[in-house]
Amino acid sequence: MIGFVYFDAAGTLLQPWPSVGTVYARACRPHGLMATPAEVDDAFGRVWRRRLQRRDRGLVLAGRDEEAARQWWRYLVEEVLVALKFTGDRAGCFEACYRSFADPGSWQVFPEVQEVVSCLRQSGVGVGILSNWDARLPSLLDALGLSPLFEHVLVSALEGCAKPDQEIFRRAAARAGLAASRILHVGDDPRLDLAAAQAAGFHALLLDRRRRPPAPGAIPDLRSLTIRMQKIDA
Repeated sequence: MIGFVYFDAAGTLLQPWPSVGTVYARACRPHGLMATPAEVDDAFGRVWRRRLQRRDRGLVLAGRDEEAARQWWRYLVEEVLVALKFTGDRAGCFEACYRSFADPGSWQVFPEVQEVVSCLRQSGVGVGILSNWDARLPSLLDALGLSPLFEHVLVSALEGCAKPDQEIFRRAAARAGLAASRILHVGDDPRLDLAAAQAAGFHALLLDRRRRPPAPGAIPDLRSLTIRMQKIDA
């Protein structure tokens, strides 16, 4: 029987609002960037995919060192601006973007999150967050009112390890106080959330909010979670 559920954060519980491109474009406009949100979204997506392909661990290695984490984000924003062929005030753009993504106004909690998490807790199932994020996530969760809903929050930068590393899943199981076979992990990344959790002995569900219908075996939103958990427990 599932006794604890861990959730990924970005794309699972919350998302940039209205989009990464909109936040970046709005933040950078005073510094001379005239690109549209769609153009920024496209550039950011290309840069982010390259980083994932390289399995970039820079943010994890930065850990609690705020300046090292800022440097990692600075390089990422620089890559996005280069992709946009922007040669203006890149330093000003970075500072504006970095501040913007620490602002809860740049994030939207998915509408079903509070109801689903509260129902899990009421049924006696523990809940936590397991996320590849920098050290600012706990303060962002506080600002969004999410912190009281979760018993444990594991943040890669604060743990010094990240998904898909098995170590962060071992720590998650230890915090939950349960065997891996009694834990479910839910997230939107096939490699970092689904495959890595399964390799660690967790049950895992892929969340696919973008495709209709969702990918085979995936759930379209968290409202489907309870039904899928019943099938796992059967």
